Amino acid sequence: MEFLLRFTVKVALYFLLLLAALALGLLGAPAFTLFWAALALAAVNTLLRPLLLLVALPFNFITLGIASVFANLLTLVIAFAIAGVAGAFWAMLL
Repeated sequence: MEFLLRFTVKVALYFLLLLAALALGLLGAPAFTLFWAALALAAVNTLLRPLLLLVALPFNFITLGIASVFANLLTLVIAFAIAGVAGAFWAMLL
């Protein structure tokens, strides 16, 4: 039950952040597409990101934490590829 509550809160917060980016003119996607992007981002962050960080752990020791930045970028790329929002990644990177 706690997992579903946390997942729902993550989806809501990511959706609000994407709506703020839409209001600032960084994104040009409809709100329904942004909801799918928020859902994909929450799913990837909840399920895949811990595994990516575990795999990147040896590289984190070697590079003093720089590998975690690339793991975070990879989660964004995967989430936006799932949602089908192609240009959103570069807008969010800025």
